[in-house]
Amino acid sequence: MTSPSVSVTGQTAIATERAAITRQNLLITLLVAFGIELLILIVYRRAFLTPPFVLAGSGLGIAAALGLAVLVVRMSAAPPD
Repeated sequence: MTSPSVSVTGQTAIATERAAITRQNLLITLLVAFGIELLILIVYRRAFLTPPFVLAGSGLGIAAALGLAVLVVRMSAAPPD
């Protein structure tokens, strides 16, 4: 007798598969996203020096927001002393 298995179909399966693929290729996904954003900034600003600084500032802002979110969650989930 074989053991039973569970299968998932529909939107759940698609979302799960897409999340797994993104997790496996996260570095490539981030590099492509930053590259596309850099190209858009170069075209929009019509300059080559400003867009890397704008992109770096954007990355630092996102990192700061994520760090602040983690800090708030950890402080709110901490057990009382």
